Amino acid sequence: MNSAHRHFIGYIFLSSSPSWQSGSGSIMIPLVNMRSDYQFRIFHWIESEINRDKTNHGNDLLPRTKQLLTQSGPVSFEPGWGHDQVHLALMGGDGEMRVMFVTHDGKERICVIRRPMTALGGGILSLFTMPWRSWHQGRS
Repeated sequence: MNSAHRHFIGYIFLSSSPSWQSGSGSIMIPLVNMRSDYQFRIFHWIESEINRDKTNHGNDLLPRTKQLLTQSGPVSFEPGWGHDQVHLALMGGDGEMRVMFVTHDGKERICVIRRPMTALGGGILSLFTMPWRSWHQGRS
């Protein structure tokens, strides 16, 4: 939140909202929990301010950040609503994988991995967790 205006992690043109010309609109932005607050800033720039030498990796022109119009307060994630820092590692055996992640309370968890069947015979791994005790007590 205290970063310089030019150190943004991404940008969206407000004109991508279909109703932008009316003065209002909405844009959906997927957020990743980076364990740090986000802040949204709106800048104004006109065509004469475009620096054609500054582009991103897709050769799109980068927005100017001289004229800040407004900025949001801090936007953060509530703790405990997801698994942070998921690490996957292949192990020695066929089909063996280690899953490690950080939880908000530090309690021991167990992962249950499911493989949905697909027409190609493969699967997408999806994981969910539950406290070790409730999983263990439910097993016979």
